[in-house]
Amino acid sequence: MDDEYGPVVAAYTRAEAFEDGIFIEIPPSAASAAGIQMPLIITAGARQEFVAGNDGGEEGRLRSVLSAVARAVEQAPANEVCFVVPAAQLPSGQAPPAPTGSSPAPSPAIRSPS
Repeated sequence: MDDEYGPVVAAYTRAEAFEDGIFIEIPPSAASAAGIQMPLIITAGARQEFVAGNDGGEEGRLRSVLSAVARAVEQAPANEVCFVVPAAQLPSGQAPPAPTGSSPAPSPAIRSPS
């Protein structure tokens, strides 16, 4: 497909991201409990950073994340689709172990300025 930006060099679909485990569906009941009435996904990196853990607290951390998202959406201007949830408002999940012999990769949920 050519358009004003030129030919597509590579494409990665939403379906492929689900198949690869990059996107994880938020249970509709959890989103609804936070007052969010639309389908939601979380990236595997954001889930690992803010929700995952082996202490039995995932459900509570997910609730905290969804509450922060609901607050950010409510505070965003009505004509904006993009909103920001400050990381300080999110719980901390279990960080993945760093690969042996290398430094940890940055989380896709948090990007450092270029």
